[in-house]
Amino acid sequence: MPKCARCFPKTATSTGLVSTEFEKYHISVYPNPASELIAIQIGSLVKEDVQISLLDASGKLVKQTSISKGSSIAYFDIQTVYSGIYFLQFTGENGEKLTKKVLVER
Repeated sequence: MPKCARCFPKTATSTGLVSTEFEKYHISVYPNPASELIAIQIGSLVKEDVQISLLDASGKLVKQTSISKGSSIAYFDIQTVYSGIYFLQFTGENGEKLTKKVLVER
């Protein structure tokens, strides 16, 4: 078994999305639905750099940011993003991922 699989075991969620031990960070995304800005708050300081990608419903990368080790918040300016369903994909240094859904409304 690869090292990262032991660190962040994957489990299925009721939404059909794959989750990981990232959930221990208690990630909040607000407001949801959003219209101008998306704030991502992690309940505690992250212990590794976390890459955050904003993906459209087809999986195309729209924007990207990160939360650096020792930080707990990030923002996406979405004023130029069309209304619709988007996904925030969190990726740790070891490649493990967590996905959360966000709605953009105008």
